[in-house]
Amino acid sequence: MKSSSGTADNYVRIGDFAPVKITDALDYDLFGEVVPKPEAEHADSENRR
Repeated sequence: MKSSSGTADNYVRIGDFAPVKITDALDYDLFGEVVPKPEAEHADSENRR
């Protein structure tokens, strides 16, 4: 099995929506990496809070 090393930059809680790049797949599992949001989208979401 694969292990993941989480950092503060790519931590995602279960149930969160996040942009990801799928890197591998098994029958019932997907593995991926969190990709950063574009700055304009990130700034816009901060303004909605």
